[in-house]
Amino acid sequence: MDGREVEQWVELSLDGELAQEEERRIRRELAASPDVAATFDREMRFQSGFRHKLKQATDDMATPSHLRAQVVATLNEVHPGSGRATSGRALAACIALAGLAVVSWVTVQEEFDPEGPVSVHSTNPPPDVRPRGNPATVRSFFQGRLGFDVPLPTVERHIPNLRLVGARLAHIKDRDTAYLMYEKRGSRVSVFAFPKRVGFRRPEHFVPHEAGGRQVLVGRHRGYNVTYFEDDGLVYSVVGEIEPVELKQLAASF
Repeated sequence: MDGREVEQWVELSLDGELAQEEERRIRRELAASPDVAATFDREMRFQSGFRHKLKQATDDMATPSHLRAQVVATLNEVHPGSGRATSGRALAACIALAGLAVVSWVTVQEEFDPEGPVSVHSTNPPPDVRPRGNPATVRSFFQGRLGFDVPLPTVERHIPNLRLVGARLAHIKDRDTAYLMYEKRGSRVSVFAFPKRVGFRRPEHFVPHEAGGRQVLVGRHRGYNVTYFEDDGLVYSVVGEIEPVELKQLAASF
């Protein structure tokens, strides 16, 4: 029994496609060859682990209709007219396709997680730079430190008494992030900006609103009002102790 045969037998065994006599014959061969038995055991653990991770990735995710159609079409290409694969090899191919499709879907539909911005905001770290009446100081600070330009909102026209008091570099997940610090009569407001790698799915407890011609999503997390939106390749998140309408006004000012 060579390596490919071992792989096929593992696939068929996991799929429940082996008759009892075939199972008994395989067990006899494994008992007679410790090396083949070790290979069989490694392959069984690998394929079982792969299927388990694939199941975990899809249990809580509604599969989009176009993805279901893609998998069904591939099944029909493997076995025209059958509606399902009838061999371990074909089923393994379709499992691999489904796995790649799921990874692709998850990649382009990452859910926005408010915990990152809220966690940084709640720790209230000191600024790396203070504008001292000149916002251009903050813009200059970020140049060369980040791989993207950081636009500063024109907040004076939108929210009275809101002023820029500092900025620093931050990290949200594995992303380098610009962190702008504002105050309004003692209430802190944090604005985070980082490059958009993928599109975000909206968390269930966030509600879409229109602000400045763009969609802004508004919600609460750990007692803070939070908004986020996407613009020109960047993702922005605003966290603060001011009213949601003011957070939307701040978002509109970018």
